[in-house]
Amino acid sequence: MQRTPYVKPTPSSFEVAPSTVQENETGMWYWEPLADTFYFSESYLARLGYNDDETPTSSADLINIIHPEDLTIVQRIQENYIYSAKDGNRYEHRLRVRARSGNYFSIVVHGYILHRDSMQRATMVSGFHINSERLATIDHEEQRMKFALQAAEDGIWDWNAETNEVYYSPKYIAMAGYTEDEFPPTADSWASRVHPDDYESTVAMQLQIINSPDHGDSFECIYRFLHKEGHWIWILGKGVVTSRKADGKARRVTGVHIDINELQNAKENLIKTLKKDTLTAVYSRYSFEQRLETITTADYPVSLIYVDADGLKIVNDLLGHTYGDEYLRKISSMLARYTRNHDSIYRIGGDEFVILLPNTGRKNANEALLRLKNKIEEQSAIGDSPFVSFGLSTAMFPDELDTLTSNADTHMYENKRINQEERHKLIRQFCLDIISKTKATARNVS
Repeated sequence: MQRTPYVKPTPSSFEVAPSTVQENETGMWYWEPLADTFYFSESYLARLGYNDDETPTSSADLINIIHPEDLTIVQRIQENYIYSAKDGNRYEHRLRVRARSGNYFSIVVHGYILHRDSMQRATMVSGFHINSERLATIDHEEQRMKFALQAAEDGIWDWNAETNEVYYSPKYIAMAGYTEDEFPPTADSWASRVHPDDYESTVAMQLQIINSPDHGDSFECIYRFLHKEGHWIWILGKGVVTSRKADGKARRVTGVHIDINELQNAKENLIKTLKKDTLTAVYSRYSFEQRLETITTADYPVSLIYVDADGLKIVNDLLGHTYGDEYLRKISSMLARYTRNHDSIYRIGGDEFVILLPNTGRKNANEALLRLKNKIEEQSAIGDSPFVSFGLSTAMFPDELDTLTSNADTHMYENKRINQEERHKLIRQFCLDIISKTKATARNVS
């Protein structure tokens, strides 16, 4: 049977004035909920109008610029998507966000849960927004979808299912490094380049929707795509069936592919940063939570030493936060010096550290704690190091790990209360001595 010659669709169905595209530029973002750290694309920040030092970096920052009447929507997103998988792994909501000028503008927020922990809390979320006020002026649903795709200013595709021919926009082809000659206008040009591990959740899923309206008329997915140079790039795909035949099969499907490599790379760099505590150079709370998730039966018994810096507030109040930071660095240095190589140290709070001891039962953990305590007390005795309090907890398989930290924390506070008053007196006197010496030196110099 002779196939109908391929005719590239005229661009008129997608044409939008350049100024309109700029006005509605898509804002990409990436969020680590447990670490509560955000990354925003330049287009997002440009749309908000904030300077670098005013950039929202946490959920609290974002809540401050969301319209008060929309906070219930944010709460619902957190409850049903972020801190549980109750409503699935993707969401779409309208919100009003305050720009630096003070004016609110309406956006449609699309969020995608990329990863959850063992408690079904989202640990990685990515997404984008489109200016909804402009979209609302377009009445026809299909035209609204096409406008949204054009506003995204990324890779547009339009598939004629009856001829199996696809229009790929120049930017679509260029984002993966190909030329039009290297990327024929067929569905297989796309499907054959989807990562094998993502094929089922991407290609097979879309075929179900294309073959039957029982699965809906739209789809969204995040997957890896083969670049011409041989590496994989991350793509966020979104599409809609714009018309179907009498038997229910799709006649026309239109969509967009958005390059989110910038966000994925930012995520990887962010994770590297999050793994280390920048002040003390030991591992961070994020790393600790990730490590707990990866503990297996081979690691049991697992013990935890909880470490708390005594009198940090006194040091900060009397000597300033710069000296307080040095106080914490001394603690982390001592812990690293007197801890076994196969144990790991994490700073989980302002003045709190934990040492994780895999394959260590209570008896051996107590011995390790005693050695560490003696070494640190030797340093404290000569006035060169701060005081610390310790707590210890051990989990034997199949005990729940979530009690490990709380038990060690409780044990630490029980021990801390015994010596707290006396230690605080010594720390306060130590700080006052430094202040006196500093004033004496200043008088001598003058």
